[in-house]
Amino acid sequence: MQYLEQEIISLTQYIWGATLNLEATPHDEPVPPVPGGRTLDGVINITGAWAGALVLQVPEHVARRAAAVMFELSEDAATLEDMQDAVGELTNMTGGNVKALLDGHCQLSLPAVVEGRDYSIRVPGSDAVTRVTFDIDGEPFVVSLLARSDATRSERRSAAAAVQ
Repeated sequence: MQYLEQEIISLTQYIWGATLNLEATPHDEPVPPVPGGRTLDGVINITGAWAGALVLQVPEHVARRAAAVMFELSEDAATLEDMQDAVGELTNMTGGNVKALLDGHCQLSLPAVVEGRDYSIRVPGSDAVTRVTFDIDGEPFVVSLLARSDATRSERRSAAAAVQ
């Protein structure tokens, strides 16, 4: 079992169900998003006693459906800005609930949302400690919890010092 995996599953199902009336079904095995598909990724940083980030990766269809429900629009009327706002809010709600489970005092950044096709997103100096894939309408979306990797930082500093 991954770090806070069951809690992230429960929180995600609750947030998507209560906010959007959508059933987020977790997968037993990771399912990658469809290659080349347009996605929206929400990222929120966590700082303080625990440091890292929460990343929500959502395919366009799911983001459009979430925006339509959240803002009481038809799916056709949901704009890119609406989808970004919906993914940002879902990222913020998920991050805030996860933050409450972490030891010590922590703060959240404002969420950032990236949209596009065929890109990768990386939070330097962090490692994924939890990655859970869910399904809505036959399309996967992913919630990942990243933790700051002090070991990775130390190794990079040592390698840089050795080069100099």
